[in-house]
Amino acid sequence: MAHQEDKVLDKKTKENLKKEILNEINTEVRQDIVDNIVSDIKKELDNDYKEEIKRQISDDVIEDVKANIKREQNKLNRRKTFKIVRLNIYLIVLFAFSLFLIYRLYKTDNLAILKKNTEPTTTITTTTVVKDLNWYINNYGYLINNLKFTNFELLKGNYNIKEIPIKDKLAMVYKTLGTESIHVEGTIYTIAEDALIEEYKNLFGSIDDYIAADFEVDSLDFAYSVSNKQYISVAKKNTNPEYVVNKIVDIKENNNVLTIEALVGIVKDDKLYSVLDLDNEVSIYRSGSDLSVYRDSLTQIQYKFKKINDKYYIDGISRK
Repeated sequence: MAHQEDKVLDKKTKENLKKEILNEINTEVRQDIVDNIVSDIKKELDNDYKEEIKRQISDDVIEDVKANIKREQNKLNRRKTFKIVRLNIYLIVLFAFSLFLIYRLYKTDNLAILKKNTEPTTTITTTTVVKDLNWYINNYGYLINNLKFTNFELLKGNYNIKEIPIKDKLAMVYKTLGTESIHVEGTIYTIAEDALIEEYKNLFGSIDDYIAADFEVDSLDFAYSVSNKQYISVAKKNTNPEYVVNKIVDIKENNNVLTIEALVGIVKDDKLYSVLDLDNEVSIYRSGSDLSVYRDSLTQIQYKFKKINDKYYIDGISRK
């Protein structure tokens, strides 16, 4: 019986202990929760307070800056206004002085004299173009430079351009063609007929007497291909080209005819020959040599050019 009562007491004691422990734990937990809540509230309040202080400080700084800017603007406006007023005063004084000066001149009869002396004078300068030989050479010397004769017999007689054989004209045209118009593939040379016709018109002023024909120039014999509408040649063995050199001695212009007189020589193998004698050399020739030194040994030729649409074209050749 006593043994059972001890067991009961022990059980109660345990229950009491359990309750005490639970109460203690609940108390500590609640206290921790309360402490945490209080701490969080305090931190939040601190943060809000800090932000409020920052906003107040920022607002104060902005207001101060605005106030300073406004003060500076007022200062500048006052200075600007003062300058404008001062300038207006100067202008008024100057205007008044001008009126007074004009009045005094009028009263002393000096206004008319002043007006007369201040009238602008216009000076007209005219430039007269002196058409001497140098002027003609500079403006028209290119005309004979564009004439590339390959048949030197033409320089021995008198020819109207229409009397020159078509093969000689085509050879002259070929010598003025640009490299872009001549297609070379190995030893085969080809020229489109259209390109040759265009250059023919540039040299002679018209294509009325143009005829497709075979021609020879330098080491090339060109044959016309009807089917391809082009000129074709196979190059022969290269030889030193022979060419004409001119020294202009006079240029005359009469209505629509321009006459250029020049000393003419033939150069071959770096030697100078007369048009009339291709067997006996006159002298060794160097590029740019003065032909007037050999005036007595060379032939003088007249080249006549006719003006068509404000441009001169070769019209005739004659030996003087």
